[in-house]
Amino acid sequence: MMLGSISRISIYNLVVAGGGVINGQGAKAWSKDCDNKPVDSKYFHVGIHQCQSITVERLKISAPGDSKNTDGVHISISNNITLNSLSIGTGHGISIGSLGKYKDEQNVAHVMVKNSTVTGTTNGLRIKTWGGSPPSEAFNIKFEDIFVRNVSNPIIIDQAYCPGNVCNNETSQVKISDVTFKNIHGTSNTPAAVQLQCSKAVPCKNINLNEINLQPLTSIVSSISSVCSNVLGTVLGFKNQIHASRNFTRGFPKINFFGVCVCVC
Repeated sequence: MMLGSISRISIYNLVVAGGGVINGQGAKAWSKDCDNKPVDSKYFHVGIHQCQSITVERLKISAPGDSKNTDGVHISISNNITLNSLSIGTGHGISIGSLGKYKDEQNVAHVMVKNSTVTGTTNGLRIKTWGGSPPSEAFNIKFEDIFVRNVSNPIIIDQAYCPGNVCNNETSQVKISDVTFKNIHGTSNTPAAVQLQCSKAVPCKNINLNEINLQPLTSIVSSISSVCSNVLGTVLGFKNQIHASRNFTRGFPKINFFGVCVCVC
C-alpha cells in the first residue's frame, strides 16, 4: 500500500484546513531511475482514489521541472469531485487517470475543475486511459476558467497511454463522454496545444471546447496546432491561432471549426 504525506483511509467528513506547507522531501527520489518511484512530493501531490463527494480548494502545489511523475492532482475511480481555486506548478498537472489499468474498475463521473492556474507543467488538463483496458466509463467532466502558463499539452485526452509499451497496440475500452473545456486560456510550449486522441473502439462523445484562447509561447514554438482522432463534439468561441488539425484516423472525416478539429464518428 502506498501512503502519501496525508492519507485518508475509510474516513468520513474529514476537513483539512489552515495555512502551512507539506514538504514531501522528494528530491532524493526524483534522480533514481527505478520502476517504482514513491513520487516537494515523491509521487502524486493529491491523489483522489475510490472516493465520493470530495472538494479540494485553495491549494498551492509545486515541485521543480525535473520531478518525476508528480501529478498535481490525480483522480481515479471516484465520483462527485470538485477542485476549485488551485495553483498547480508541478509535473503532470491535473490528471484524470490513468484509467482502465485493472479489471472491473469503477467509472469516473461528475468531476468539476474550476478557477485554477497551471504553470510550467508537462501536461495541463489531462484525461488518460490505458490501451487494451477493460470496459469502463468516464463522463460528466468539466474544466472551466483555467489559466495555463508555459504548459506542455495544455488540453489532452490520451486513450493510448501505455508506459513500458506493454499494451501490444490494443485499443482502450474506456468510454469517455460529456467532457467540457471552457474558458481555458494561456500559453503552450508545445506545437500541439489541443490533443484529443480517443479510442477507435469506443470513440469520445460530446466533447465540448468553448472559449479556448491558447497562444504559442513564442520563445519556444512559433505556432500551435490541434491533433484529434475518434472524437464527436462541438467547438465554440475560439480566439487563438491554432492551425488546422492533422493525424486523423482513417474512416473519421474531419470538420474544422475556428481551426480546431472535431472528428465525426
